[in-house]
Amino acid sequence: MKKLAIVFTMLLIAGCSSSQDSANNQIDELGKENNSLFTFRNIQSGFTIHNGLDQHGRETIGWEIVPVKTPEEALVTDQSGWIMIRTPNTDQCLGTPDGRNLLKMTCNSTDKKTLFSLIPSTTGAVQIKSVLSGLCFLDSKNSGLSFETGKCIADFKKPFEVVPQSHLWMLNPLNTESPII
Repeated sequence: MKKLAIVFTMLLIAGCSSSQDSANNQIDELGKENNSLFTFRNIQSGFTIHNGLDQHGRETIGWEIVPVKTPEEALVTDQSGWIMIRTPNTDQCLGTPDGRNLLKMTCNSTDKKTLFSLIPSTTGAVQIKSVLSGLCFLDSKNSGLSFETGKCIADFKKPFEVVPQSHLWMLNPLNTESPII
């Protein structure tokens, strides 16, 4: 009986412990802003800024938000700081080569073409501002194939100014199929 209790306790301890590799992976994952993936969905139309689609047109990859060191002088206008919007586990980011069109580009934290600032609103949605042009991305007029840019509504002297729905984007969790357990 005593041997059985010892064997059972040893199996319990061995089963509950984790390997060093597993512990290292958990640390790596925790260092990535909690490893959350997002989709950006416009409030007005519901169109998303797509990253990767499956054969049925569903988002499969999502976006990873990567904080970037923001210069002190930029924090005056971009109080939430600068970010890159990256395809997970790659060096590809959402970018604006001309400050007006969205494309995938090589991530570069010193190139303003791949830097954005999120302007929060009282609704929980945000405006997505290009650091290069200072313009915000608006709703698509052509079924989500491209997005226009326009003046950001972020005047701190007018805190109650209404932000049009076409300017607002929700950060939603990745919309994927989940297996039934």
